[in-house]
Amino acid sequence: MDPLTAANTLATIVQLVGMFKQEHQDAKDANHQKFIEWLQYHRHEDIKNLICNTAAIQAEVTNLLRQDTATILAKLEVMNSTLATLASRIDGFQGLSKSLMPDAELSEQAIFVLKQFVDSGEKTFIFQELSTGAVFQPEQGEPFGFYELRYLSDDIETLEKCGLITLRQISNHGLKIYGITRAGVRYMESISAKGSNGPA
Repeated sequence: MDPLTAANTLATIVQLVGMFKQEHQDAKDANHQKFIEWLQYHRHEDIKNLICNTAAIQAEVTNLLRQDTATILAKLEVMNSTLATLASRIDGFQGLSKSLMPDAELSEQAIFVLKQFVDSGEKTFIFQELSTGAVFQPEQGEPFGFYELRYLSDDIETLEKCGLITLRQISNHGLKIYGITRAGVRYMESISAKGSNGPA
């Protein structure tokens, strides 16, 4: 399955489960079989066949159906927000992302942080907010630059939420160690370098 089809299928399945759960909030029999019947009734034949013919997908859909409706909808909101945030920096998707979810975007500073980390070739960087500034650098190397200290922690957390970096450790004194992810490197390669050359 190509990446576009896979991404679309994932989003579609989760959204359909959410819709089904909303319609059957009080039903104790809102199970896998009822969901398949619901898909058939609403003529989602391709999705129905994919679920029925793929054991791994069938098992995961069953797990989703066991969760309460509020949990499903909350996860769907997180997924949509993450997708819109990532799409906000990819040529061709920026306009659509901003139109649908204006607040979901990676800032110029977040992109600059990720670019420095990827370009450094290091596996980890350290970050800690201080009253006079911040410790922000690879474990081996010169400090990274940033635009606005007040938003630096938020930008780093956004990169983590999107799976572009990962929090590996927090010391007793609040020093955080972040690692790079394959997704972070691939994402940086997929976007333009606009706005990522350094603080103005």
